[in-house]
Amino acid sequence: MQNRLYEAARKADSCAYWVPYQGRCTVREGGNEFELGHWWNMDLPFDMAADMCADACAAHSALCIGFDIMAQYGYEVFTQCRIYGVKSDLTKMPGGYRWNNDERNDGWMKDVINDGDGVSDTWCVGKLPKNGALKKSLMRPEFDSGFQKR
Repeated sequence: MQNRLYEAARKADSCAYWVPYQGRCTVREGGNEFELGHWWNMDLPFDMAADMCADACAAHSALCIGFDIMAQYGYEVFTQCRIYGVKSDLTKMPGGYRWNNDERNDGWMKDVINDGDGVSDTWCVGKLPKNGALKKSLMRPEFDSGFQKR
């Protein structure tokens, strides 16, 4: 599923630098992990959820900082999509999505997805900015040798 989600993201927005993570999309900063505010829909068909979520994120260009899919096996008709960014910036959401405030709701540039929480039924793809756009301490160097933690 991780590769399926990554390929859907690349197909929907090929100019973005997508990075896959295991679990729900999060921001890690200073040893802390933060969940992000998001639009969500929990009634998507399993076989179409990745494309539908990727297209909804891509419709907002850089204002969408990433998305994830939760697929509860045995309950595939209730596959969930979460799209991350600032609520007021993500104005073209498809029908059926609802907003959920969470620990952080700041979007780009304050919140940049740089990890996943590791749960086994959820997969995330986050957009990383170009080299130099963020503090080095926020970047994960294993994805781009140009980024190095201090």
